[in-house]
Amino acid sequence: KGSTFYFTLPCTLDESSEILHETKRFNNNKDRLAGKTILVAEDVVSNYQLLNAFLSQSQVNVLWAQNGVEAVDIFTKNRNIDIILMDIQMPLMDGLMALKKIREIDTKIPVIVNSAFYKEEEMEKSLASGCTEYMSKPLRKEDLLIKLSHYIG
Repeated sequence: KGSTFYFTLPCTLDESSEILHETKRFNNNKDRLAGKTILVAEDVVSNYQLLNAFLSQSQVNVLWAQNGVEAVDIFTKNRNIDIILMDIQMPLMDGLMALKKIREIDTKIPVIVNSAFYKEEEMEKSLASGCTEYMSKPLRKEDLLIKLSHYIG
């Protein structure tokens, strides 16, 4: 009772190891994002902090909008943004309305909508509003970096 045991298993990875390839792909995606500017539109501080932590090792410039109005304003004033991560449920203006206003300015900027709820109808509304990609929360770091590097890498 109360004892703790530890052990070590030897492991050698050969060049065909899937773990080795995943690690290389993850590092390549992270490196491809260096110097890019990402607008994160997220009203929940802890969600923004998590996204910022995911992106911190990628050497990206992160801009934060706490509602849809700020997202449109920041995008309008800062046209060197490479991609937008857009939450749907936000105060003052929701993410889909903000997305529509951004699409009136720029039809090519990649926008990844992320939502706390996975509903088929919500995904369809997001795609109809002009989003490039739809991801449901909780976001996984690896998936996020792969998506980001796919669209801006």
